[in-house]
Amino acid sequence: MGELDFFFFFISEVLRCAEILTAAGEAVAVNVEGPFTILGLLLDPVQLYKGIYLEPEHLKVALTVIEDNLVRYMEALVDKGVKVISYADPTGARELLGGALFREWSGKSSYRILKRIEPVLKGTLLHICGVTSLSLEEEGFCKAQAVKIEQVRTY
Repeated sequence: MGELDFFFFFISEVLRCAEILTAAGEAVAVNVEGPFTILGLLLDPVQLYKGIYLEPEHLKVALTVIEDNLVRYMEALVDKGVKVISYADPTGARELLGGALFREWSGKSSYRILKRIEPVLKGTLLHICGVTSLSLEEEGFCKAQAVKIEQVRTY
C-alpha cells in the first residue's frame, strides 16, 4: 500500500547521482528526513499536531506508509554505495511534541525505522541528528555509550 515509485523524478535522480558519484570514487552522504518532517511538509503543522488527537488511526496508517518507504529508500541508498545516511526528524522533535507525544508517536516511528535499517547497512554509516538522538535517549529508546578515541581528530 502506498509504495513510492523510485523511478519517478527526485528519488530516481538522487539514486542515479549516488551511483555515479560512488562509481567515481566519491564518498556520498545523503540526508533523510523522518516521518513527522515529511508529514509537516505535506500538511500544515497545526493540522498535523491536531490530527494526533483527532485522527490517531489515520496517523497510524500514514506513519506505516512513510516508514515503509523510508526504509526502502535507505536500502536503495545503501545498494547504490552511499557511505553516510544522515537521519533527522525535526518536526517530530521532543521539544516540539513534548515527552509523552514523542514517546508515543515520533520516537516510536523513528525507532522502528532505525531498527529496520540497522541490519542492511552493509558498512554504511548511519548518522542520527543530535536533537533526534538525544530525544530518543532521553525518552528511553536507546542508551548512548562514550567512545574513547586514542588521538585527537578534527574535521
